[in-house]
Amino acid sequence: MNKNRGFDNAQARWPWSKPTRYSSCGVQSLHHAMLLLGKCSDLSDLLAAFPILHNIHCGHLLTHLVSRGKKFGYRAENLTSSSIRSLRAGINRTLKGGSPVILGSEPRIHWLVLAGFDGEGGYVWIDSADDALSGAWDWKEIEEWLLTDEMGEEPSDNLEDFEAVAIHPGRKDNPCRTMVPHIAGIYGLLGSDDALAGQWGEYLDDLDGVFNFEATRRPRMSAEALFENNEEAIVQPVLWMDENDELDEILVREVFANYRTVANFHSLELPTCFETHAVAQMAMVLRDNVVG
Repeated sequence: MNKNRGFDNAQARWPWSKPTRYSSCGVQSLHHAMLLLGKCSDLSDLLAAFPILHNIHCGHLLTHLVSRGKKFGYRAENLTSSSIRSLRAGINRTLKGGSPVILGSEPRIHWLVLAGFDGEGGYVWIDSADDALSGAWDWKEIEEWLLTDEMGEEPSDNLEDFEAVAIHPGRKDNPCRTMVPHIAGIYGLLGSDDALAGQWGEYLDDLDGVFNFEATRRPRMSAEALFENNEEAIVQPVLWMDENDELDEILVREVFANYRTVANFHSLELPTCFETHAVAQMAMVLRDNVVG
């Protein structure tokens, strides 16, 4: 599994798989924000775009995240404020608009991503250094995270600013691909299904090869409808091509379900007239994945 392509909490594991991840919470947060917007991001490529000294020792400043976000084609909006109330208003506006927020805690010297709302008044977070990877906090818990260190102590110096940056889709991006409005339905699974979370970007990359039709005025269908109507038409050819009866049908259907989940949460769609073509392509993609 290439976890450089998916949602990952590499900083929560010891020994860390690569030394460039020691102080890379800012880079990993940008990576997670890009995935949330439907971009097939590769963490190793992002790490290479930052000075290695910051990746392994110094960490990253807000200015680094803003400049690199713009470099990769996104509109990065600085939400930093001296007022927690103003910060919350900026975060709420951004999440309601479908964009993720990278939030920093000076006492903890750490960045994480706010990925949307949990449907019960809480904020969903994704954290590269948390064992759970994802979870939800109410605003009081966010304030505590902002104001205290890991021991629950407040710094002796007064905090002047609360740092955050919104990552918005760029001019060439499809804003409908964002997961942020739908995160309540998936964040629990991201935290419990390591295979799905870790390969999220690989699944999305494969799907982009199937749902790559130019926008037209022709009637369109959602990816969810495609998978719902054509599961057997996609799965059965993969099983039929297994001449040596080596494939596990349960595994094949689990991988099919993962493709369906990723496509659904990024709101992928295609012209209805290309449904048959997409089904054939999807069967080949599924076979390549399970055969390896």
